[in-house]
Amino acid sequence: MRQPYKRYHSHQRYLHWGRYAFEGCDSLTSVTIPGSVTSIGDYAFSQSGLASVTISEGVTSIGNSAFSRCSSLASVTIPASVTSIGERAFYGCSSLASVTIRVGVTSIGGSAFSGCTSLASVTIPEGVTSIGEYVFSGCRSLASITIPERVTYIGSYAFFWCSSLVSVTIPGSVTSIEYAAFSGCTSLASVTFAPGSNISEANFLGSSFLGDLRAKYLASGGGPGGYWRSSGSATTWYKQ
Repeated sequence: MRQPYKRYHSHQRYLHWGRYAFEGCDSLTSVTIPGSVTSIGDYAFSQSGLASVTISEGVTSIGNSAFSRCSSLASVTIPASVTSIGERAFYGCSSLASVTIRVGVTSIGGSAFSGCTSLASVTIPEGVTSIGEYVFSGCRSLASITIPERVTYIGSYAFFWCSSLVSVTIPGSVTSIEYAAFSGCTSLASVTFAPGSNISEANFLGSSFLGDLRAKYLASGGGPGGYWRSSGSATTWYKQ
């Protein structure tokens, strides 16, 4: 009887691994994707048994939902050759605790890491200019996030319910923060707007797009659960 794959290491010079190629392969626990493969198709490994994946230098794109719901996948390194990570690429990878994204990635699709409940920290590479909707939503173990200087846009619900996030610095390059971007971040103790930021107190008055954070813009002091700063010129706000 033919045995199910547990490991797959391709030496073939495929240029593209297509949609649904290994979707639902429960017994597939390890895969090495060679540099001759330039793109990983949509849902290629979705809901498989992967615990380990090696993505070689040469791969340039990771498709939508390519590794979604791989609940045993514990870590992944995105090589510098990759320029785009598709929507929901790692959605629901509940064991994913470590993600390394090399410089080279310029686009991270919506909900790319949503529901990665074990993810504790992530550094977004310098080439990324926007953080899409729901990208890290539901990452309830995420305590540390580094947003690079080139980011101009933070999408709706981008960090929704990141309940372990304790501080965040908004770089001066950011010009737009959309609805509920940090809603549900119940541990968020301080928010710093870097010098030169175009996001000001006036931008948020009377609005709700920062969810739980909106109270900090209503008045210095803000009351219980609100946010305050030591002076009108201070760039860091602290939870009351």
